[in-house]
Amino acid sequence: MKSKIMLMAAAFAFAFAFALKAVAEDGPCKADMEKFCQGIKPGGGRLMACLKAHEAELSAGCKARGGEVKEKLSGLREACKADLEKLCKDVKPGEGRIINCIREHEAELSAGCKDALAKGKEEMMKKNPCMADMEKLCKDVKGERGEKARCLKEHEADLSQACKDKLAEKRTESRKDHPCMADAQKFCQGMKPGDGKFLNCLKEHEAELSAECKEKMAKGKEEALKRYPCMADMEKFCKDVKGGRGEKAKCLKEHEADLSQACKEKQAEMKGKRQEKREEKKEEPKLAEPK
Repeated sequence: MKSKIMLMAAAFAFAFAFALKAVAEDGPCKADMEKFCQGIKPGGGRLMACLKAHEAELSAGCKARGGEVKEKLSGLREACKADLEKLCKDVKPGEGRIINCIREHEAELSAGCKDALAKGKEEMMKKNPCMADMEKLCKDVKGERGEKARCLKEHEADLSQACKDKLAEKRTESRKDHPCMADAQKFCQGMKPGDGKFLNCLKEHEAELSAECKEKMAKGKEEALKRYPCMADMEKFCKDVKGGRGEKAKCLKEHEADLSQACKEKQAEMKGKRQEKREEKKEEPKLAEPK
């Protein structure tokens, strides 16, 4: 009985991973996520658990979307149930282990499961045309959604036209609803959100900003500090340093002894990741040169 329950949980985790983007990123649940689940990191079912905890308070659109997704998940679970029992029986659900197992055994999946996965992926690709670009250009990027977004930004010139159009559409929509838009039109004409000049302009007029804009900027700063705790140190020690990220990094290095503990830990973590990448490159087998 316990084994059967574990398999059902695994099946749900497997199907859920494919549906999470459809529920959270672009759908009618986005506003609910921002309202009830701020600060919760994606992964491990945490976001869906948060929405479930606030089920009674969710918007009608989000509830309806949840019903649609649940129906699709049910079909996907049934289509792949036998494959999970056969190929991933001893795999513990969580942290993407079920998905990794299915990927490793992709060639062995039943026709029904393959078909259900292909249809699910096709639907998500229609809703988010950047998925293909993300798989191609950012496959090995780990971390939160922000890391993936940064990766896409770095490869902007290589993105498909459909992805470029989607990102442009999102930017336009976010600008319409941006609580600082009225302030921008008043103090920073011609500047747009996402532009460093726009942010600097708002900072210069901070005392004159509307309450809504101040709140938005405070939340943005709080989220940025969570992702990169060295921001406060940078403002403290490197405020007047001009140039690219390299100059700021040099400045932090010069003030290493005075950095906050959170920043030191983040720097150590990043240094460790860079070292891992260097080690991985050393271990990569070199192709024999043609004689």
